[in-house]
Amino acid sequence: MSFRLRVCLLATLAGLCACASAPVQWPPPEEPTEPPPAREINAIARPDAAHSVAIVGATLVDGRGGPPVRDAVVVVRGDRVVAAGARGATDVPAGAEVVPGAGLSVLPGLIDAHFHLDGDDGLPGLFLQRGVTSLRAPGQWVEAYDAARRPGPVPRLFLAGPLLDGPARARPESAMRVRDAAAPTLALVERRAGGDGATEAQVLGFENRMRPAGAARRAGVRVVVGSHDTAPRAERGWAYQRELELLVESGLSPMEVLVAGTLENARFLGIDDRLGSIQPGKLADLVLIEGDPLADIRAMRRVKQVMLNGRWVAAPGSD
Repeated sequence: MSFRLRVCLLATLAGLCACASAPVQWPPPEEPTEPPPAREINAIARPDAAHSVAIVGATLVDGRGGPPVRDAVVVVRGDRVVAAGARGATDVPAGAEVVPGAGLSVLPGLIDAHFHLDGDDGLPGLFLQRGVTSLRAPGQWVEAYDAARRPGPVPRLFLAGPLLDGPARARPESAMRVRDAAAPTLALVERRAGGDGATEAQVLGFENRMRPAGAARRAGVRVVVGSHDTAPRAERGWAYQRELELLVESGLSPMEVLVAGTLENARFLGIDDRLGSIQPGKLADLVLIEGDPLADIRAMRRVKQVMLNGRWVAAPGSD
């Protein structure tokens, strides 16, 4: 073996030994990583890019928690919001489709942070008709939503894939390894004394679930909204609205609840750069409500029209 080759081999071995003895850290502590933003799995239909819609005269609740804007104008062009503000300061484009908004409130499309399909293929479309324009399924096979996407438009589907589960699986039909954790939904466990055969333990459990929600918000904890899909005291398709009502009952203000269901949920999913509030440049997912949900959160059940990606969807139905 030549002298030069022996030197090269010794240098290589020295380098390998140095690497083996040095501690390996990943990721580097000085460079904390953020999870990537969620992405919907379904392609959302887009309108004509030149088509404009102007909602004129509604009360604007833009999702950011500031004072509502009475007699507002929201302008959508294509799939984007291009203007939103008071009528006197916001122009209505010539040729725009004008939607009279007197007596209505316009809000960002609602986001459901905790939804399970559970074999009810028509439920996502029904949720969309009732104002939920995005939903997150925290654990279910993506293919389970194939049939749900066929009948018509559905919300943006942010699907996490199957659960990680372990022995004695909590959800064997949609799980892989390590047990799933329960989400802090209120409507799912609502039990009232003297109603529906609820036991004393169930009633106490519900009361104990309600108390921390308002206290957490007052302590500065960010609250997000999830329906779970169904609730014992909500008719089919109304579990999300029931959750909003219970959050108000737990001590949050209607404004805090609406922010939780829109911008905070968007932040939770990492999609607040394009969804969650009504601002120029964001995608036009909107809901028109008859009445004032800031005065009475139950107005969120009076859905007048829903817009997904700049397109109006079918009017709400009873089933």
